Amino acid sequence: FQEGPDTSGWLPEQVNELELLKQRKRTLEIELTELRTELESLDREIREMDIGGGGGGGEAFEATSQRDKALLTGRNKFNLKPATGIAYLVEQGLLENTPAAVASFLFQSTNLSRRAVGDYFAHSKPFNVQTLEAFAGLFNFAGKKLMQALREFLGTFALAGESQVIERCISVFAKSFASQNPDFPLSADRIFVLCYACMILNTALHNENAKKDKTTRIGSPEDFQAMLERADLRDLDRAFVRDIYEDIRLQPFVNNGGDSFEDLLHSVCNVIKEGYLYKQGGKVRTWKRRYCMLHGGQLSYLADKSSNYPKGIIQLRDLGVREAPDKAKSFCFELFSHRDERIEAYKTDSSNSVVAGRHSVYKFSAQSLDDLQSWVRALTDSIQEQRFFTVKRNLSYQPQPVPQ
Repeated sequence: FQEGPDTSGWLPEQVNELELLKQRKRTLEIELTELRTELESLDREIREMDIGGGGGGGEAFEATSQRDKALLTGRNKFNLKPATGIAYLVEQGLLENTPAAVASFLFQSTNLSRRAVGDYFAHSKPFNVQTLEAFAGLFNFAGKKLMQALREFLGTFALAGESQVIERCISVFAKSFASQNPDFPLSADRIFVLCYACMILNTALHNENAKKDKTTRIGSPEDFQAMLERADLRDLDRAFVRDIYEDIRLQPFVNNGGDSFEDLLHSVCNVIKEGYLYKQGGKVRTWKRRYCMLHGGQLSYLADKSSNYPKGIIQLRDLGVREAPDKAKSFCFELFSHRDERIEAYKTDSSNSVVAGRHSVYKFSAQSLDDLQSWVRALTDSIQEQRFFTVKRNLSYQPQPVPQ
């Protein structure tokens, strides 16, 4: 079986044209798959709107759309000023004004800034404290190791630096962990002391200023054991203490001082799609794993999901996206300029200076065929949306008449 014609006697131009046709065919196949998926989704929506009859489906759909918009507005307001966001959601009837309801919202909602959640918990008002307690109760700590549970809890918000706030948050965690693990050998009060000591150890091991201070140095498991004994935790198993010390030495707690670039993007705009891709280099054609985020007509790529700054940002305006087979990688696609011009993009160089990109094509490799198709679909929609807004902006421009 031979796929396609025999090209052994063809001219290079004819071979290139055939490759372009094959690429176009693959793109159309992807679009057909997307159309089938979209049609199935529309069929489901129509069936759901027909349930109950009476022509009320349109009103229900409009109400759902308005509700989603209000939720998005509330999240954005929360990320800028937490109390204002909560008040708005309560006013809109989207959230009950109870600690349990607010805790559930903070626990379940996506696209909330860790910094904003931490700011909300930092307040000592009874309502905020009760919300923090309810929030800790939503975690499933049963049967988990202490360090695993503590990391899970602290990973959901940016813990403020004030000692009173740290004590309050750690105390709430300790009570929740103890209640869910009744067979754990330490009481809630002693868990609190141990976890607070872990926070001190984390600072001593990973804070540059603390490393220079010999009076606060905890350079070994024995030092940590001695510190715990001074805090009336003399009966802890030495292997248990050593495991905690090594756990924190090898992996510091999340940076609670601020948000990553990913957090900041989620707090100010709608991130359409995100995930790891391999990106091909410009001068040196090597592949590097990058965390990519599609948002607001741009594709940002980071060295890692937790990075504070992007490695580069690609403007999607006037670009195209297509599947691009590669010998070195599977599931490849590329962003390209229709006019073969330099794409508007920016990156950081080796000295962390921001410089303009110099490429007319950016090539990426996805993890699977489904991942490839998902990225191509999302990028295509974003590019088309940018074209729509550009046309709309141009049409809305009305030149002023020249004075006579």
